[in-house]
Amino acid sequence: MCDGRGNVAGEYTLRSLAEPFHRRVLMHADADWSIVARPCGPRHRAEARNRKATRRLHRDRGVNGRIARIVPLCLALVLLGCGKFGEQAERERAAREAEVQKAIAQSLAEERAKDQRMHEAAVAEAGERIQRSNAEFEEERAKAAAEQPAADRAQAAAADALQRYTDRLRQFFADPDLQLRNAVLSPKGNGMCAEVSVKDKSGTAAGFKRVVVTDTGVNSEEPPNRDTLTYFLAFQVAARDTGCFPDVLNVHFLR
Repeated sequence: MCDGRGNVAGEYTLRSLAEPFHRRVLMHADADWSIVARPCGPRHRAEARNRKATRRLHRDRGVNGRIARIVPLCLALVLLGCGKFGEQAERERAAREAEVQKAIAQSLAEERAKDQRMHEAAVAEAGERIQRSNAEFEEERAKAAAEQPAADRAQAAAADALQRYTDRLRQFFADPDLQLRNAVLSPKGNGMCAEVSVKDKSGTAAGFKRVVVTDTGVNSEEPPNRDTLTYFLAFQVAARDTGCFPDVLNVHFLR
């Protein structure tokens, strides 16, 4: 509060003879100090505010200056740390990539080895399966052959022999229009008895005549003429040897 003369009531400013500035204190009566009433008018209050603002400005400038000096230093430290961290991060990234590539290569090698083992196992298994299948087939065929009656086996053998003699007969005459009838296996089982019709040199069918086919030759029945006597005798001998055509036994040879 100010009194009527513009001074602060109850509060004084002590100005030391040795100091050039003022301090606001309670009223004292110390030595070396002189008590002076502090002005309290509008002008003085404005000056006080200006002085206070000036002190604050100087204080802020000091703080800002210190901050301005500290910030670049911190920034430099941060950049240096970032650079080191970046290099370290790059090294770590390269190490991780190398580990990943190594793991991928190892995995691929393992997969290839696994595929190779599976392929070899499949080939071995297929070979074993084929061998088992062949063995089972041979066993079943042998079993079926063993179970087949003897008559069936004999019949099958006779049919095979009859087909073999028929093929030999067709090869001997080489006539595509050859006609064959009453073909049977000989009673002694060493030939075929049949009747055959082939064309002569003029292309005319000569009619059916008896024939004996063996493993050694083909002998057809010919008349006992001078020109065909040799063929007649060969037929007689073959018929006797195989048991074909029993009536040949009624033919007697004169010496």
